[in-house]
Amino acid sequence: MAGQAIRELIQAIIGDEAEADRVYRALTKTRNHLAHGRSPDSVASKSGIPLGEAVNMAAALAWRAIGSLMPIGEAAFCHRGGDFVRRRLQVSPEMIFDQQGEGEYPPESMIPEVGITLKARFERRDEPPAA
Repeated sequence: MAGQAIRELIQAIIGDEAEADRVYRALTKTRNHLAHGRSPDSVASKSGIPLGEAVNMAAALAWRAIGSLMPIGEAAFCHRGGDFVRRRLQVSPEMIFDQQGEGEYPPESMIPEVGITLKARFERRDEPPAA
């Protein structure tokens, strides 16, 4: 069966039987949770691990499985050692305008437009910041 073959592949990659079983169970619970239409946000409550961790686990296993099939001696590509999962950054600006003076607060059409620039740098935490 496919489940048994996947379990054996995970065992071959990880080596430790107890750890391989834990990983297999967590990934299977995650897969079943999502396949039955449940929310990705609630994966951790069902599988015991956050979705990002499950994605990284599955991707690392897939990467190792692919790498194990590559012939020795040919140019190989390597996993860079970081996470595979993409995370979302959500930014919500909060703007407050104070009315200066005694008069009525001006209508929204009279409030000047605000320009926002967001600069982001993505770097590993264990590397010093780029100059």
